[in-house]
Amino acid sequence: MEDAIVFRKHCEELFGVALISIALFIFISILGYMPADYPRLLANAPTENLAGPVGAWIAHSTRSAFGMAS
Repeated sequence: MEDAIVFRKHCEELFGVALISIALFIFISILGYMPADYPRLLANAPTENLAGPVGAWIAHSTRSAFGMAS
């Protein structure tokens, strides 16, 4: 019985670390937003975003959806 409780606690901690990591990646993506990155994504050219091409896509999508409020 105690093993199940310990396992559940470790799963919850791992889930929390994963959520924090995803949030940090999204934050870095938005922080590194460059307006010129979206045309570069379409042209398959290197981007300047701190989080790479995935970060450039996330930043562009967030800015498009929420504007400067993001």
